[in-house]
Amino acid sequence: MLKKTCAFMVLDGDEKSLKRKIEGYKYPSNCLSMPMLPGTSGNIRTVWWFSAAELYNGMASNAGKLLYWGSGRFFDAFLRESTKWDEHTPYFWSHWDRTIDKGVLRFNGSFGLYMPDYLVSELGELPSWLGNRFLFEYISERLSEKKIQLIQRGKLWPPCAEELSMPKGQKRITLGMIVKNEEQFLAGCLEQVLPYIDDIVVVDTGSTDETINIAKMYGAKIVNHAWQDDFAAARNSYMEVLPEGFTLCLDADEFILPETAVTMRVLAENKDERVYYFNTYNYTSDVLSQFNMHANVRLFYKKKDSKYVGCIHEQLDTTLEKSTVTDSAVLHYGYLSKIVQLKKKDERNTSLLETATKEQGKAFDFFNMGMAMMSYSRVQDAFDAFVKYFEIQDPNMLNVYPSAYWQAARAALLTENPNKALEFANKACESNLSEAFFVRASVYEKMGELENALGDYNKASESTQNYETFKLYNQLDPSIKIWRANYAAAVLLENLGKIDEAEQRYKHSYDGDKRNVLPMLALARVSRNGQKYEQSFLWAKKALEYAEDAFDVMVEYIESLYNLGRFDEAFDFARICVEKNSLYSAIYLKLAELFRTGGRLDYCCEALDRYLNINPDNIDIAVLYARCVAENGNPQKSLKLLDKDWPDDLTAETQQKILIAQGNTHHILGNDRDALDFYAAAFELGDDNPELLYKIALSMALIDRIEDSLAALERLITIDSDYPGSKQLYDLLALKVKLIG
Repeated sequence: MLKKTCAFMVLDGDEKSLKRKIEGYKYPSNCLSMPMLPGTSGNIRTVWWFSAAELYNGMASNAGKLLYWGSGRFFDAFLRESTKWDEHTPYFWSHWDRTIDKGVLRFNGSFGLYMPDYLVSELGELPSWLGNRFLFEYISERLSEKKIQLIQRGKLWPPCAEELSMPKGQKRITLGMIVKNEEQFLAGCLEQVLPYIDDIVVVDTGSTDETINIAKMYGAKIVNHAWQDDFAAARNSYMEVLPEGFTLCLDADEFILPETAVTMRVLAENKDERVYYFNTYNYTSDVLSQFNMHANVRLFYKKKDSKYVGCIHEQLDTTLEKSTVTDSAVLHYGYLSKIVQLKKKDERNTSLLETATKEQGKAFDFFNMGMAMMSYSRVQDAFDAFVKYFEIQDPNMLNVYPSAYWQAARAALLTENPNKALEFANKACESNLSEAFFVRASVYEKMGELENALGDYNKASESTQNYETFKLYNQLDPSIKIWRANYAAAVLLENLGKIDEAEQRYKHSYDGDKRNVLPMLALARVSRNGQKYEQSFLWAKKALEYAEDAFDVMVEYIESLYNLGRFDEAFDFARICVEKNSLYSAIYLKLAELFRTGGRLDYCCEALDRYLNINPDNIDIAVLYARCVAENGNPQKSLKLLDKDWPDDLTAETQQKILIAQGNTHHILGNDRDALDFYAAAFELGDDNPELLYKIALSMALIDRIEDSLAALERLITIDSDYPGSKQLYDLLALKVKLIG
């Protein structure tokens, strides 16, 4: 049997049912991944669900690769087919159909791939920009160059030209977008929307990567536009070439869900010439289901007088009636920190906003400036921008912009102005929104008014807020009500020592999002601190199921095994972690710390030895290992470990550690004069080390240099009066001097 790794990205369905299917075909169920979507998610949650190439590249490269991407509708068929495959042969399987949903043809597609281990390195990584629809063609061509046939099973997806030309209704919808260097996202964006639109117009503002090629592969019309520091001008470039009719507006790092695409087609067929706002979910984490939500113009009837205005955060200027579509979702990944850094959005947006606020001075520009400055941690600039916003904004509009108040409160708090922060937060709370209460709770917490803080965290988790009233003008954060408010309250209670109450609030947080690792880890921790070790283990194990590669989760699981006395399992688990990634070798240091604190020096030495086998150049750990070896009853081995040619460029602190370790080893051997020589040499490198002073005092006492020992202890007490054993030794020696005298 050849080695094989599996990855199953299933876009919909019940997680437990999918796991049972996987196990029924003798595949490991922990290979199931599901997309991180609003309201739903799977075991291993990911925001990168749209790219099968990314999924393939992330699989272990030292084995064959079996991959599935697509609907749960065809998962059984794939699993059944894959069990028939010869494990020495590469296969590509695909299937699709269309079903009627609200009178609209909905596209359902899936595909699978098997690459034997001997071909994995031959094929190499797939281009990360490559769209799912083009994987078969790419892989087939690469293998044919090596005279290897890729066996195709099932039904290949329709070509892009066929998708675009297929009639979808009486009304045509054209996708309009502006792009620049969007190869990471563009194919995924176009892939999702392709079955529901009739034309694509892409305005490129100077791409130097694969962006234009991707757009052409999906049948887009390309419009070249020289960037003018003006987003409205770029969008108006596609407005000039769009036919009169419906336009769908997306950015390349956004993805429309199929359910929303179906709704879009229904709206277009209703023939109402309107502007439709869809819910946009801006992801702020690629690990937690944490995102803010607001409504954006997505679908609109383009008339001759329609145009965009505003150089940044541009708005559609039209006389048409506006409507909000409640059951809609567009996913936006541009606010993920690594994407912001990669695209250098902070530099670009700051420049545009500075120009806008100087030249135009509109209230909306100052609000956006405040938001941008907050995201770049320029909190004083953010506060000043919000203050200016309040000065010039129409007072009648402030009632629908409560987020301006709570964002200003956050800025004031970060500028160490809690009273002003409370003033803004109080205004925000008139909206009865969770976000407002959550921010005011943080203000109260900063001011030390902890009961008020807990009260507002309660309100944030329980508020009966009306999103529809506010989401046109504000970015709202559903995760606050779902789990974050209870989590923040639990952290506060835990810090106050109210452990039972904290545990209950962590459970409420967990109930809000049962796949969220943070409350799981917290529940493992409070259970462990309460010596409920079996319960702690169960929470740590659950966290591991959902975030097996998170180091904090690994550490908590290791600690739970230690507390149950399952030492061999702890070492086995640590080994598995390190085999995944050598950077996880630090988990051996956690084990060593636990065993050293618990007095199990034999296991401590084993953990340090394993760490040093991976990181042999870590001198500090090598010295610690030598000390533990000596304390574990093998001082001769310790001396050998310490008697080596150390590098010449060691810091004085490291040299001192080595000398102290050598002194300790001689002390264990009973060579107190030799020990004192090493301690004295260490003393010359720094005389404020409490451990060193205590060792010197003890060695001197053992060779009857009582006065010198007392002098060392007096110096130690001035540096650290609570150093363990120092007071007792001083009193004992002082008494001895008195008796002798």
